Amino acid sequence: MNRTAVVVAIGIGIVAAGAGVAVAGPRVIADPAAEVAAEQAFTEAHQDGLAVSAAAAERAALGRHPGRAFDTHLQDEGGLRWETKVDDGSTVWEVQVDPDTAAVVSDQPDE
Repeated sequence: MNRTAVVVAIGIGIVAAGAGVAVAGPRVIADPAAEVAAEQAFTEAHQDGLAVSAAAAERAALGRHPGRAFDTHLQDEGGLRWETKVDDGSTVWEVQVDPDTAAVVSDQPDE
């Protein structure tokens, strides 16, 4: 291989590696620490006695969008619901799950 071909090959490798980092980077900015703490406190105060666990809510959400589930917590949106986010590799989804039946009650791209 001549010197020019080696330089071009290295350049392509650097560009490809850089593009991979950009694609693999996070698509969602982390919530403020105070918001995360409030969600965690609410979840801890309301999760006892629920028919559906956080893990089961994540399984229901992953049934809609295979990928990585994260940020699972309880919230009150006119009724108690599990909310979990799923990153499917191209979109982050916000999926809400009924804590009594594990039915998905809302499924939309995260804003």
